[in-house]
Amino acid sequence: MLSLGMNDLEMQNRLGHADIKTTLGTYSHLHPNAMKEVANRMTGQVVADNNNVRKSKFNGNQHTLKL
Repeated sequence: MLSLGMNDLEMQNRLGHADIKTTLGTYSHLHPNAMKEVANRMTGQVVADNNNVRKSKFNGNQHTLKL
């Protein structure tokens, strides 16, 4: 089903699994490069408009003390 392009939710439904964890736990090893493939397909698809970016004073994971 994966080789036919069926996604995990479609497989879950087709196989009758009540929980997606069952499907993913059983079949996720069959597509170990899935995240890389998605990243490759998305390359060039997302375009950011820098004119509408709001600047933030936040600089990472900052801890502030309240006095």
